[in-house]
Amino acid sequence: MIKSRDDFFNMLWEDYISFDEKERDQCFVYSYLKQKKDSRAEVIGRSREAVMEYSKQKKRDKYILLKSAYLAMERNEVMTEEEYVYILKDLIGKNNIPKKYQNLCGKEAVGQAEKAFERRFLIGCVCDFFYNLGYRANKNSEHSQSVKLPSKHLKEDGYNDEFEMMYRFSVYNNDNMTEATPKGGSFGSLDDEYIEKCIRLYDTLLKEKNSMAFVPLYIDQATGAGIYIIGMDKFDEESNSYEKMSQKDVCLVCIVYFYTVDNIAKVKDSPNDDVYLTMTVKETFKSVKKAFDSFLASVSDNDFYKFYPDENDDRLPYGADEHFNLYFISKEKAEDMRRNAVKQAMLEKEKLAKLKLQEEERIRQRSMQKKH
Repeated sequence: MIKSRDDFFNMLWEDYISFDEKERDQCFVYSYLKQKKDSRAEVIGRSREAVMEYSKQKKRDKYILLKSAYLAMERNEVMTEEEYVYILKDLIGKNNIPKKYQNLCGKEAVGQAEKAFERRFLIGCVCDFFYNLGYRANKNSEHSQSVKLPSKHLKEDGYNDEFEMMYRFSVYNNDNMTEATPKGGSFGSLDDEYIEKCIRLYDTLLKEKNSMAFVPLYIDQATGAGIYIIGMDKFDEESNSYEKMSQKDVCLVCIVYFYTVDNIAKVKDSPNDDVYLTMTVKETFKSVKKAFDSFLASVSDNDFYKFYPDENDDRLPYGADEHFNLYFISKEKAEDMRRNAVKQAMLEKEKLAKLKLQEEERIRQRSMQKKH
C-alpha cells in the first residue's frame, strides 16, 4: 500500500530497475510519459508552422519535436521528408549522427530512424524524471541496486498529474503482475483505496435512496471533465440520461464535461455578476470502477474539448502556444487547416522540383559550352 508520495516514487523506481537496460522501454514511467508526450505531439504535428515554431523554442522537448515532425510528414503530409530529416539531424547534433543515418532517405529508412531516436530521447526523459527525484543506479552492482540521494525538486513539465499517474500505475500493476513474476513488492495504491471509498459512498447513497445527490469524485485538470455521482432528481425528465434510467435508479455515476457558458450573468435580482457554466453528461454507469476505467481511457479524446472553441470564436490568439489549440480551434477547422497545409506543402514541393530541374539544366548548358 502506498503510504506517502515518496513511497509511490520508490515503487516507480523499483519497477524501472526491475528491467534490463535494453528492456526499460517496458517500464511504467516510459509508457506513461510516452502517452502524455504523444498527445502533445499530435496537436503540434497538425501543421508545418506549429512544428517549426516549436522547434525554435528554447525549452523544446526533443521527443515531442521529433514525434510531431514525423506525424506532420507521415500522417498529415504537411512537411517534406527533407524537412523532417533536417530536424532529426539537428536534434542528434551534427557531430553525433551515426554513419547509417548520415544519408537518410526513403520511407523505410526514415521510419527506422524515427523509431530508434524516439526511444533514445524518451529513455532520456525517464532518466531525467528519476534523476530529478534523486535516484541513481549503482552500475557496479550486479543487480543494479538503487542509490537514493537527497531529492531535487521535480520539475513540472505540465504532463504529470500525480493522481492520474498513481491510478494508471495501479492499473498497470494489476494488468502485469502474476504470481510467477512479481515486481516491486506490494502494489496496493492510494488510488485503489480512494476508489474503494467512492464505491462505498455510492452504495450508501443507493441504500439511503438519495436521489438529490451531487458529488464530484474526480476532475481532470486539462479538460474540466470529471466523474460525478448524480441523483435521479437532478436530471431533466426530457434528457437522454433520464430516459435510460429505470424507476429503481436512485443515482448514477456519470462522466460529465463542459458544454457552454450561459450568458445570464446580469439577471435581475442577482446579487453577483456570476458566470453560469453548463455541463453535460456523456456517459452514465451503475459502477464506480467502470466509470473510472472509461473516463481515464478517454480523457485525452477531443470530445472533452469540443465545446471550448465555440466559446473562443474558433480562433487561437496571436502569440498563444499551440498547446492550447484544442481550446480555441474546432476539429473541423483544424482539418481544413491541415488540408490547406497539405496543399501548400505540395505546391512548395513542386516549386522546389521545378527549381532543381532549372538548376540541372543550367549546369548541363554550362558543361556543353565548356566542351565547345
